[in-house]
Amino acid sequence: MSMQFHRLPVGWICEALVAYHIRAGHYGNVLLDGLDFVVAWAWPNAIHEGNGTAAFFITDHASADQRAALAQIATGQAGGKGPFAAFATTCTTTHEPQFTTIEFVADGNNSWFRVPGILDVALQGFTDPVSGEPSNNVKLVFERPGLIWDWANVAMTKVMKIFGGGLKFDHSGRNAFHTVVEYREM
Repeated sequence: MSMQFHRLPVGWICEALVAYHIRAGHYGNVLLDGLDFVVAWAWPNAIHEGNGTAAFFITDHASADQRAALAQIATGQAGGKGPFAAFATTCTTTHEPQFTTIEFVADGNNSWFRVPGILDVALQGFTDPVSGEPSNNVKLVFERPGLIWDWANVAMTKVMKIFGGGLKFDHSGRNAFHTVVEYREM
């Protein structure tokens, strides 16, 4: 995302598919360990100019209380200083969360996730353009805390497309990031 680099987006649009796997966590008294959710965001211009669209996909493995908690977090209604609340203020179209199957494998540069029939994302590492061999892993670290993450591994997308849930775009073959983040209630 260009916003992470404090630059205007290329082509004046910003679109992202972001998956979250909660290793361990809670919202109030509701445990969220092991749950997944995906957020799809799209803005016609730079994020801060608004008029964005957001779609949310929450695992159907969550209980009713967990679904409600994840919906509060993902849609920004839970508040806090992370990206959810910040991005919610820039969206004029917010689709209701969908409770659905999410397939997610977190495996570094080989990570992938999908919501069947709606979106697909798969990462790959960089390769040397001459030899075709895998090249060095690339890590990006901010000197000050970032809005979305403080550090991330840089990869490429084999596929990154959404074709449902109120959004449609394809950014296959572009840069991607994977990281571990820790969000706390504020």
